[in-house]
Amino acid sequence: MSTEYPFSSTQIAMALATLHQEASKKTENGFFMLKANYEADNMEISTTRLGRAAGYTNYNTANEQYGSFAHRVCDKLDYTPDKRADGSPIWTSVLCEESAEKDHQGHFQWKLRHQVAKALESLGLVKPIPRTDLLDDIAIRENELANYSAKDREAIVKARIGQGEFRKRLIRFWGGCAVTSCDCMEILVASHIKPWRDCVGKEAIDQMNGLLLLPNLDRAFDRGLISFTDDGQILMARALTDNLAKTLGINQDMRLRKILHYHHVYLKYHRQHIFMENL
Repeated sequence: MSTEYPFSSTQIAMALATLHQEASKKTENGFFMLKANYEADNMEISTTRLGRAAGYTNYNTANEQYGSFAHRVCDKLDYTPDKRADGSPIWTSVLCEESAEKDHQGHFQWKLRHQVAKALESLGLVKPIPRTDLLDDIAIRENELANYSAKDREAIVKARIGQGEFRKRLIRFWGGCAVTSCDCMEILVASHIKPWRDCVGKEAIDQMNGLLLLPNLDRAFDRGLISFTDDGQILMARALTDNLAKTLGINQDMRLRKILHYHHVYLKYHRQHIFMENL
């Protein structure tokens, strides 16, 4: 928007609270999309993913419904936003603004306004998600983390890395599962090649030290049941029996969809120190 955003989080919360009392399928779907916008990485999401959150399979339908929902929010605020060149109001701008970054598929994204995010939190419509910088957040929590066992400390920091910039970089680079191409981002795991506990300096947030994997592949990779050669071909440990591999949906024809030479040092570490066959 060319003008300064005119509403506080309190004003937005009042409008959303009023709208939330209206029982209709379109309103319910609008809140599903709004929550998906909040829960997305950096609160940035494409219209396609917004629609998926509300069960819409058509891009245009999702775009129209989010705009319609935003229009109703504007009505509660007695507000008309800036207009496009054709004179039509940009209703969605009351909830979000255009992101400077496209998603991994090159799609335009909406970035939720922080006033709207705070309103959702204050109404209890979402579970608050920390939005602090990854490294600063870990540094701030060092004293707290010191009270945990090494195993618990690693789990906490890995979780923080997994939901932050590291995951976002992997989504951008891989665009889906590094092996299967599955692009359901909600279930994919940001997995370290060289384990976090062994990382030095910024290796823990280096996107070349990461694979975006389906949960079954992530666990098998983390436990050393599988690894990958420098050209991306899967390696399967003898401990991964035929029956277990079949159950997990893992087969010897799998490979990383793309690989750069920057990955090699991390993959070598994984093969030498994590992969069961070499222990």
